Formats: sequence, structure tokens, C-alpha cells
Amino acid sequence: MFLRGKQGKRVAFFFALLATAAGSCLFQLYDYGIFKCMRYLILMNGVMLIAEIDHEKRMIPNKILGKLFLIRLIILVCEMIENRNSGYLKEVILVPVLGFLLGGGIFFLCYFLARSGIGAGDVKLFAVIGFYVGTGSIFPVMILSALFSAVYGIGMVALHKIKLKDSIPFGPFAAAGTVLALLAGF
Repeated sequence: MFLRGKQGKRVAFFFALLATAAGSCLFQLYDYGIFKCMRYLILMNGVMLIAEIDHEKRMIPNKILGKLFLIRLIILVCEMIENRNSGYLKEVILVPVLGFLLGGGIFFLCYFLARSGIGAGDVKLFAVIGFYVGTGSIFPVMILSALFSAVYGIGMVALHKIKLKDSIPFGPFAAAGTVLALLAGF
């Protein structure tokens, strides 16, 4: 995924295909409904695309985030229609909205406090991830993402590849944390 040129695109495509296949199998084992499966597969592929772009260009495109947000809204409407007569309608609406606010809110606070450590794209990315995964999974995604970035950063500093004050793109770690959390069943 982090190779340049044609080979990098092939590797990224392979990982997207592998994650989609693994996700499809695992989500069936977890007995997820069709909308949850669709939501998670779309999110996994979306964050992997964002990771590749963030790694290459050090930016998270608003267009992709906007499309992911719109797709989630459409799926949310479908979930609301499916659950309109059940007692779960309030949860169907509340869980993703609170996930959006938690994911975006916590990263906005970090963005505000860190001044240059976290970009606005990271804030929007975690708001969208929270909208997809809801309140129950946003914290494992954030913890795994931070853990992956810390291990990478410490390793690169130890190898003298980067300096302590250098920045690294967070999108790849957000993608890794999201995919691992979803495949683990959080």
C-alpha cells in the first residue's frame, strides 16, 4: 500500500480486495445484517483509499469524505425504514449521530490543543468513521489508530528515519485501526 507508482496501486488494490473478502466472510460469521455489512465494507474500502492518498499527498480529500458521509446517510435512511416499526428506531438514529459527534469532537479537541499535530482532515475523517461505526466502536478504532501511529513513529525515530518533531500522515493508521477493529468484531 505504501509503494509508489503502478506497483503501489496494485498492492493497494490487492489489500482492498483482501479486506473486502475477509470482511464479507467475517461479517457473515458475526451474523450482521445486510445494511451493517454494506456500511462496514464501504467504510473499509473508503478509509483504505484515503490512507493511500494521505500517504502520497499528505491530505485527506474532502470529496471522498463527503461521498462517504452521503452514502452513510442513505444507508441510515434504509436502516430507519427497516426498523420503523421496532423499538430500536431511536438507537438506529442516535448511535451513528453520537459516533459522529464523538469521533469528530475528540479529534477536534486534539486538533485545537495540539495546534499542528493533527490536521483538519483527520478531524473530519474520524467524524465520518464515527458516523459509520457508532458509539460502540469509535473508541477501539481511535485507540488502535493511535497505537499503530505511535509504534510507527517511535520505530522511525529510533531508526533515525524521521525526527521527533516531524509529522506523519495519520490516514494510514486510521485505516489500519478501522479495518482491524471491524474485522475483530468491535
